Amino acid sequence: MASTSWGIFFDHYHFDEHGAAMATVMQYVQREGSWKRCADMNSARCAMAVCCYDNKIFVFGGYATYPGFPPLDSCEVYNPENNEWSILEPMPVGIAHHAASVYKESIFIFGGLDDEEAYLNTVLSFQVLHNTWTLIRTEMFTARAECLAFTFNRKIYILGGCNQTSNLLSVEVYEPDTNKWQHGEDFPDERKFTSMVLVDHYIYVCGGMRQFTQRAGSSRRSRTVETKDLYRYDLISNSWSYCTRLVEYGSNAACASATVNIKLLQESQFVSS
Repeated sequence: MASTSWGIFFDHYHFDEHGAAMATVMQYVQREGSWKRCADMNSARCAMAVCCYDNKIFVFGGYATYPGFPPLDSCEVYNPENNEWSILEPMPVGIAHHAASVYKESIFIFGGLDDEEAYLNTVLSFQVLHNTWTLIRTEMFTARAECLAFTFNRKIYILGGCNQTSNLLSVEVYEPDTNKWQHGEDFPDERKFTSMVLVDHYIYVCGGMRQFTQRAGSSRRSRTVETKDLYRYDLISNSWSYCTRLVEYGSNAACASATVNIKLLQESQFVSS
C-alpha cells in the first residue's frame, strides 16, 4: 500500500485460487470516498517492496507464486498521472519479503529472502535518476525479512521482521550520508506480520502475530495468537509507548497515512472511530 497526492494505492497481490500472485492495483480516491481499478502491474507479484518517489509508485521483487521460488528480480514504476507502468532495471538478485525506503534521489532495499531462502542483511541502493543499482558495503547488524523501513530526519529506520530462529525486536538505524548503522530502542513486544505507518515523527505499529512456545511441563501447546493493539515509536526521543487496542482483526493488514473524510467511512467490525 502507498499514499500519494493522487490517493491511496493498494497493490492487490493476494493469491487466486491456484496460489498465483495477482497484478491488480486499486486506488482509493479520497475526495470521492470510493475505490477504482488502475492499470495492472506488468508482473503479478506478492511479498514485494513498495515505496513512493516523486509522486510515483515503485515496486521491487517479490514472488510470482507463494510459496514459490525463486524470487523475482524485476522492478517497475507506476505513474498515476497517465495510469501507466514502466519497467525498471532489475535488481542484482531476486529478493522477496524485503523493505524499501527513499532518501534523496535513491531508494534503499533492506534484507529479505534470496533464492536459497537465506535471510539477508544486505543493502541495495537504486539511483532513480540513472536507473542503476549499487550494493552498499555496510550491512545491517541482523539479517532479517518481513521488516519495514521508514525515512525520517536524514536517517532510515528498520523495524520488525524475523530470521530463521525468531521474530525480531531490534530497531536498526541507517545514515546514508555517513554509511553507518546504529541501534534504536527495541520494540517492547515480540510479534510478526505487523503493519506500520509513519505519521509526523512517530512510527505506528499495528497488530501482528505473537508466538507462544510450550513451557516445560505445561500441557498447553505452542500457539500463534493474533494481537490487536497499537504501539507508537517516537523518533525524536527514541522511545516506545502503548496507544490503544485496535479493531477485531489486527494482522496482515496494510497501513497508509492520508487525510480522508471520515464521514465517507462506514463503521463496521473492520473500521471503527
